[in-house]
Amino acid sequence: MPKKTSDLVPLAEICRVTGYTARRIQQFAAEGAVPRVANGKYPLSGSIQGIIRALKSGRTVTVEARRILEAKARALELRNAETENRLVEMDMVADTVSEICGVFRSELAGLAAASTRDLAIRQQIETNLNGALDRCRSRFEAGCDDMRAGRDPLAAADD
Repeated sequence: MPKKTSDLVPLAEICRVTGYTARRIQQFAAEGAVPRVANGKYPLSGSIQGIIRALKSGRTVTVEARRILEAKARALELRNAETENRLVEMDMVADTVSEICGVFRSELAGLAAASTRDLAIRQQIETNLNGALDRCRSRFEAGCDDMRAGRDPLAAADD
């Protein structure tokens, strides 16, 4: 179909003639139904014919149908990520890290006694260890909350 220079019109003219919005005409163009020409011009007859063909063939996808298709694609991506072990449940991660931290805390419990016989120094070591472990626990809980809310848990890790 030859494109005559006189047949080229701006997008607004295609909208006026067809009754579609500029966004919808651009969607038709993205789907390949409406031919595009440089400088924001469209061939009038080719555009109208393309829209009619697209509507007759049922190729056009409504906004609602597109949203449903995108949601289905997202669900499939998540299912695949879970199958490939790239997606794990937050509760499983939290339980695993809590278990490891508990073992670590137990291992450190005897550190003060193994380090010195002086009870005052032992008490100071235990106080410092417990403070460090409590700060780690608090940061872990905050990180879990961030991940559950969809935020980056490491973004606020500079405290």
